[in-house]
Amino acid sequence: MKNVFNCTGHELKIPNVVDSEGVYLFDENGRRYMDLESGVWCTVLGHKNNRINGIIKKQIDSIMHAGFCYSNEILDESAKSILSITNFEGGKSVFLSSGSEAIEILRQITKPVTGKQRTLTLHDAYLGSL
Repeated sequence: MKNVFNCTGHELKIPNVVDSEGVYLFDENGRRYMDLESGVWCTVLGHKNNRINGIIKKQIDSIMHAGFCYSNEILDESAKSILSITNFEGGKSVFLSSGSEAIEILRQITKPVTGKQRTLTLHDAYLGSL
């Protein structure tokens, strides 16, 4: 990994993952590892989830992204479904791509609610740090 900047400083444990399935990663020697890290970023439903991958493939053939100035009916239907599951009928949803965005919007919401302009961050964390 001579061309990838290790911005986190964490030790590289598996240098070459070549396949995945569900909660497992496989290296170039066929060794299987339980993936206890990727859920932090994007794979909370597992690698190669056929149902999710099928939905993504169908959607990407229609529209890949809805911006701030245009939308798509699937966004409203998805929001309605989420609000129903969480018992927040009448509420609003916001769709974000990462935990970083979620933390940032939370910080924006809490400032007027609490009346405080500062937030606490933890050592060795990048979320919310300025």
